[in-house]
This record gives sequence, C-alpha cells and structure tokens, in this order.
Amino acid sequence: MDTLGNNILELSAEAALVVVLAQSLVLFIFSSSGLSMFFVHHGLPAIPMVPVSSSQVIVGCIIGIGLLKGARNINFKVLGEIGLGWIISPLSSGLLTFFMLFFMKNIFSLNVGYNNNDPSAVASHINESMMAGQSNISDIIKYLLFGLFVFGALGIAYYILLENKKRREMQKSEARFWKNMK
Repeated sequence: MDTLGNNILELSAEAALVVVLAQSLVLFIFSSSGLSMFFVHHGLPAIPMVPVSSSQVIVGCIIGIGLLKGARNINFKVLGEIGLGWIISPLSSGLLTFFMLFFMKNIFSLNVGYNNNDPSAVASHINESMMAGQSNISDIIKYLLFGLFVFGALGIAYYILLENKKRREMQKSEARFWKNMK
C-alpha cells in the first residue's frame, strides 16, 4: 500500500478516495453476475465475467490520476518493478506448482494426474485415492505440520535476532548522543 500510495505518485486524500471507489466499481462490474443478468434481461449485451486483479486495477487508477495531473509526476521505475512482478509471479507460481506436483508424485506416490476422457480411469483413480489416500494424507499433514513448526521456529529466531540488533543499535545511538552532549 505504501508503494502504491506514495511511490508511484503522491496521492491526496481525495485522489485516494477516487482510486478506492473506482477500484470497487470496476471489481463490481466485472464480477457481478446479477448485473450482467440485469443487462441481458433488459436487452443489453451481457457484461463478460472476467477475473480482475485488484492490484492491477489500483495501479491503473493511480496511473490515470497521474496522467490527469501530468505524466511527469509518475515514477516509471516503480511501475516497471510492479510490471516485472506481474510477469514473474505467474511464472514462479507455475514452476513452484510443477515442482510440488513432482514432489507429491515421487515422494508420497500420489497419482497427481489422470486421463479425464476415460471414465473408467477416473473411477479407478477415485477409488485408489479413497483407499490409499488416508495414509498418504496423514503423512502429508505430518510433513506440513513439521514444516510449519520449523519455519515458525526459524521466523521467531530471526525476529529475536533483528530485535536484539535494533536494541544494540539504539544503545550505540544513545551512547553517541550523550557523548556528543558533553
């Protein structure tokens, strides 16, 4: 929010209100099946139901306000970083999903894919999952809980280390302050 509200373009309170209202309106229009049906019922074309990213809508709104104020106020470097994030996020999600499915298939021996066109294959997959799935799922839950515990412990340790570092820096800063005051 800090990046969107301050780094792309300095927004006043009124401009921020316009951004939020425009975002809510766009998200409502493109995700409201009731509104689309209302249009169809009254002889108008249906509004396409498309997935709309709220972060992309907000960035678009901020760019629109920046263009209205003059494009020189827009921080294009930050916009480039955001655009790069929009490209990298789906790619990294796809790679992570690929490796997680590979891990689930080879470590837990789970069948992660089957042929949807063959009804007997679907039925046998469901039966296999129901018969063998209980032990595999409990193993997965054990590993997930263990991973959560390890990452939680690492997070707490990291937090404590950062707090100690901040405390030491504050003590050094206070010592320099009092030394300079003498």
